[in-house]
Amino acid sequence: MEVPTQPDLDNFAVRRSSDNRLAPEPFSRTTLRKDIVGILFKRKGPLDDSQIDAVVDTAIRRIERNLPEARTHLTEEEYRKHKLIVGALPDTVISDAVEAELAERGGGSFRMAELLYAMAIHGRNDNRPGWPDAAAVMAWVHERYSDIHAENQRGHFTHQPWPRLAAPRRLDWRPETVLKRDGRRPAFAIKQLRKGIHAALWGRADADAKALMIAHLVLSDLRGQRIVQSTQISHSVLLNLRRVDDIGYLRWATIVKNIRGIREFANEATDLINAPSPRLHVTKDWRHWARAK
Repeated sequence: MEVPTQPDLDNFAVRRSSDNRLAPEPFSRTTLRKDIVGILFKRKGPLDDSQIDAVVDTAIRRIERNLPEARTHLTEEEYRKHKLIVGALPDTVISDAVEAELAERGGGSFRMAELLYAMAIHGRNDNRPGWPDAAAVMAWVHERYSDIHAENQRGHFTHQPWPRLAAPRRLDWRPETVLKRDGRRPAFAIKQLRKGIHAALWGRADADAKALMIAHLVLSDLRGQRIVQSTQISHSVLLNLRRVDDIGYLRWATIVKNIRGIREFANEATDLINAPSPRLHVTKDWRHWARAK
């Protein structure tokens, strides 16, 4: 008697939890790996290629084991549009599998990888309830690592006023050259700057407007300098993310400050809670400007 086999995952669509619609492309190992690499900040992240490949492969096997219970049916309209698709996988099933694999490996770089992945997935609050701020991140840290206790900074913090961000306007001035750590001198590209900021703000509410605000603030910090160091740009992005979005700041800080341990991260998040930077709020003008870009 033959045992029936289940369809390959490549024959399943991915159902987005944000709007309950199908993603444009069906499930694929390539897409899953690309998403994980992006969330873990590529070569700057805590895992190397072989470790990422291992996580991808074991996560796929976990999804396959749970497939009979996890799969959902297509609507009649969806089936008419995607006749080669046999069902749909909720995106939460995929992310839960990856997070579980990172958690089971535990220790060392996998701890930071799990934290970065959790911040990206649970920190998404665009059309869904996600972690709003650093306090929510620390609640997860305390639940996941009960032995981790952050250390409060010494000294007393007082509020210092910061200049307000003006209304959006076209910025005609840009630096000419970026000096990289390895000595390369590529031309400055505003699209590259915004792309990097977007990576930190992935899935956050008003991400486009926030990224545009931060890009304006960074260019203001660099104003008048023809040649700027890549570290100047990174630190300016870090400073201004702290004013705009806790989750985006913590993701960026993990890379820029080379945070390698949960305790060190907990200290960073606690400082953000106890001594926050003056907050900049997204206005309708910035939302409109971002949509026009």
